[in-house]
Formats: sequence, C-alpha cells, structure tokens
Amino acid sequence: MTGEDAAELPKTGLWLMEKALWKQVENLPLNKRRHLSSIGYIATKAYGMDPENKWQELMYDDIEKYQQQRNTNGLSDYEKKNLPKNMKELLKAAREYHHRIKRTYTKENPTLHDLYKVQKWFVLRLVTELPFRNDLPTVNVKAKTGNYLDKVGKTGLKIVMQRFKNSDKIGTRTVKLSRGAASAVKKFLKYRAKSGVTHDFLLSSWKGEPMTKKGYSQMLLNTTEELLDKRVGSRMIRVLFATENKQTIEQSAKVTNDLLHTAPQTRQYVRKT
Repeated sequence: MTGEDAAELPKTGLWLMEKALWKQVENLPLNKRRHLSSIGYIATKAYGMDPENKWQELMYDDIEKYQQQRNTNGLSDYEKKNLPKNMKELLKAAREYHHRIKRTYTKENPTLHDLYKVQKWFVLRLVTELPFRNDLPTVNVKAKTGNYLDKVGKTGLKIVMQRFKNSDKIGTRTVKLSRGAASAVKKFLKYRAKSGVTHDFLLSSWKGEPMTKKGYSQMLLNTTEELLDKRVGSRMIRVLFATENKQTIEQSAKVTNDLLHTAPQTRQYVRKT
C-alpha cells in the first residue's frame, strides 16, 4: 500500500512487548513460531532495545527445540501425508504415466507442449536415481560448464555437478548414470531436439525457455499430486532415498568413526584386491 493508505511503523518497539501479541506467537506450532521469534528479535534490535529481552530468549529456545525435533528424524505432518511408501511407488507412477503418454512420446514432430508432458515422466524416472535438490534444470547438455552432461566410454553417461548448495565446501561431484537412466536420457534428448528447443539446458518451460528451479519444483509437485495424490518434492525424494539407504549410511558412518577418520581419510585406506 502507498500514500494515505500506507501503514506507518510505530516509533517505538513497545508493541513488541504487548501480551496479546506475545500470547499469539507462543501458541503457534514450533515450525511457524521459530521464524516469528527470529523476526521479533531482529525487530527489537532495529528499535535499539535491550538485546537481552524475551524475544531473544524465545528465539534461542525455538532454535534448540527445533534442532532437537530434527535430530529425532521423525516424520513431519507434511511427510506423514505425502511421503510415498518407497521408491518403487514413484517408479510405478513413472511407468504408468509413460504408458499414458506413449502416443505423445512417439510423435515425429513434437511441440513444446508435447515436450513438457514428456518431461514429467522423464523427471520422475531420473529423480528415483538422482535425488538432487532442484538442480536438474541447471544441467547443460552441450557445453562442459557449470553442471553438465558428459559421456563415459562409448555408451555411458555421467552428470558433473560443480554448482550446487555446498559445492564451495565439498567440491565437484560426478554421478555416473545406470544403463537404464542413460538410455532414458538419450531417448529424451532426441525427442527434445525435435521439439525445437534452442537453449542448451536439459529441461524446458512450456514456452521452450530454460526451466527455472522454481518451475521444476512446481512441476514435480503437480505431477506427483496428479499421479499419486501426494505432493512429493525434491526434499521428500531425498528423505525417501536416504531412508531406503539407511543401513548403508549407518555402516559407512560406523567404519569412519571406528577408524577415527573423516570419510575421505577412510577411502584412502581402501585397497583394490
């Protein structure tokens, strides 16, 4: 709002200490309150109030409780409602959808709209094997720059990830695709080329432009809701992937712990036999 309708900020921070506001915030669920308690504390600093106030106390308390909650690895309410039983459920949905769009996938002259429909299957097929965040749209299929697709031997494929969350700390990661995934990628790229896409990235918007991470996330949520009646995003898929590999993760952590090593140090002790 602007002009006469615009609300003016109070000149002092006394409103932050009002009992009515405080009661409303305290009664919120932790996952919502923790954001407001941080905002409340920042607001008191902006007003130049004593930094040691009840907003600071609530913020620190919320941070501790939220971390404790996360450490239990329990399902959130959203996960209880939307988490698939296993990866097989996603793969089954991908196969059923692939069968549904078979006529579209066999078109000799596909449109950008056709490509977008096919992408829904393609993404479901890949994410069960590549549980990335929302990084698939950033993969370049032509130039070896940033995140890109590359060959392995005569028939294999790999994805080289150089720009992603924490890449500045953990460096480049290379993921070799299984034979099935590589075959799906090759088939998709041929179809993609026929549709008239002119950019160099793996995925496209329905207008034929490079797909954004936000657009990718929304497409994934909408597709899984359509097929499974569950809104499954990239984070949910990562949770599912990690859960199904729980035993491997725990064994790896135990070996590293028992050797008093970091994971890279442990790998240095492994010998080829």
